[in-house]
Amino acid sequence: MNFRVWLYIAAGLFAAGLLLGTVLPADAVAEELTVFDNLAEEVSSMSGIEIFFFILIRNVTAFLTAFFFSPLLLLVPIGSLLLNGAFITIVSRLVLEERSIGFLIAGIMPHGIIEIPAFIFALAASLSFGFAVLRGLFKSGYRDRVAPELKANLRRLGLALLLLIPAALIESFITPVFIGFFN
Repeated sequence: MNFRVWLYIAAGLFAAGLLLGTVLPADAVAEELTVFDNLAEEVSSMSGIEIFFFILIRNVTAFLTAFFFSPLLLLVPIGSLLLNGAFITIVSRLVLEERSIGFLIAGIMPHGIIEIPAFIFALAASLSFGFAVLRGLFKSGYRDRVAPELKANLRRLGLALLLLIPAALIESFITPVFIGFFN
């Protein structure tokens, strides 16, 4: 399947997650929010460069996990796209209850303009690779396509991982400045 199709599928799943977040109750992510509260306390004592590496390592780990576990019926990349979309919407709703739209945009937009497309691109590569593996498992005529698909999708994943560097730099050093304008 053409990679563009995988991009559309990944973007569609992410958009479906965003929509799902509009109907899910906020307490659906209550446990995750307590984890973020704990992370916020931990991160508040870090320097900018420590925050950069923290964010970068977390995002790289998420991308690699989705990619390498994608042959398990594509569950990890599909779940990641849906859940991340829903999580963004739910957290946005909660932020808007206490803060302005400007604060929300300042918190998401500077780094999100790079990170969200990188996320969708990486998860499209994950879906493409996982599908190639599954197709090769069930149809012997496709087994010789698994290695070239792995190679192509690893290159795509590498590009997405490279995009995480400027996104993490922006999130660590620029996003806090923008958020400061709305405090």
